[in-house]
Amino acid sequence: MHAPDLVSIVIPAYNQAQYLAQAVTSALAQAYPAIEVVIVDDGSTDDTPAVLARVADDRRVTVITQENQGLAAARNRGLAEARGAYVAFLDSDDYLDPAHIARLAQPLREDPRLGMTYCDIITVDVDGQPAGDFSVEASRRVLSGDIFDSLVIGGYFPPHTVLVRKAVLDQIGGFDLALGGNADYEMWMRLAAEGHRALFVGEKLAYYRTSAGSMSTDAAHMRATRHAALERIARTYPARLARAVSLVQEVNTDLHAANTWLHAQWQPVIRRLDASDGADIYSLVDHFGDAQRVKGRPEQAAVWDVTLDGIGSRAIFLHPASELRWTVSGAGAGRLVGAVAMHPDVWKNAETGAVDFTITVDGSSGFFASLDVVHREGDRRWVEFSFDVPASGAGSHEVVLETRALGRDWFCWALIRDPRFCR
Repeated sequence: MHAPDLVSIVIPAYNQAQYLAQAVTSALAQAYPAIEVVIVDDGSTDDTPAVLARVADDRRVTVITQENQGLAAARNRGLAEARGAYVAFLDSDDYLDPAHIARLAQPLREDPRLGMTYCDIITVDVDGQPAGDFSVEASRRVLSGDIFDSLVIGGYFPPHTVLVRKAVLDQIGGFDLALGGNADYEMWMRLAAEGHRALFVGEKLAYYRTSAGSMSTDAAHMRATRHAALERIARTYPARLARAVSLVQEVNTDLHAANTWLHAQWQPVIRRLDASDGADIYSLVDHFGDAQRVKGRPEQAAVWDVTLDGIGSRAIFLHPASELRWTVSGAGAGRLVGAVAMHPDVWKNAETGAVDFTITVDGSSGFFASLDVVHREGDRRWVEFSFDVPASGAGSHEVVLETRALGRDWFCWALIRDPRFCR
């Protein structure tokens, strides 16, 4: 029977003395027998040295002290000192389940094609109590194998969920010092782009602590460093990133179709609930006969039954240039909602022109959209609108729907789906 491979657990520490002992204890309490713990004190000014003094005599522990250089630099220093075949990175405010290393090391030993394994998390608050139900497993479609595309699409997992081969890190390099809170995200993308496979172990073996002052809660910092991480990946692996971005667009299209379907399915229910609650809904479709034609011929306006994305809806057909006006009695505030689109029968007709949609209430523009379904496939959909309408001093509201052709007006089959004023 082969002796277990050594695992190095790297713990960067900076002014987290109140949590550090728990992190170190959880590393030393691993059921896996071959552990070394490399702690890098990154210039702490609190009681961190006193905490570390209590474990200094443990032969499994190496303590390194350096001037403050930041989280990524501290991790890299620990990585440089690590002697293990596998490496884990444990931040000093987080901690591990006793089975963490054993469960993640086994697949690495059994399958040399794997570059890393990783697990799910339990989110806790500053006192170590459960806080939220975030799941790594539920956040991404692809969890194992080549995970590059799924990492670009999204789905976060903190560094202490991962056990990675030291030889892989020696090949791809350490953490980028300029990427702050997204240095680990960029590293996992780089690892996957280089062809190293991942395996997700569906167990919650890592405790992730959240607090108001943590780096991950700084939205501006995380956004800026995420952009920087993706820029680096784009420079180094442009073809891989291009494919991943294409998949992002496909996911967005799928989400839009799902949202459109849900909207259509639930809208009648919502309207009935609103009516049962005494809500006042004025449907422009139901009151189509009350509209005043301001611009256009009679045949340019009608109510059509339309199927788009497999969903049937009632819509006002308004061929440009046309303008209809409704007078909605009552001066109270409300909300105008609906959606605009071009009829799918003309999407691929080269003679179809682009159309501007403008919706105004009481003389003020509330919504504008310009759709060109021939040249922009992304315009082949319902474009939702929803905007507040303030109370009127005139005793009623004037709602105007207008369409205008950009260039030729052939086959400009403009639709406004179920526009309604809700109070």
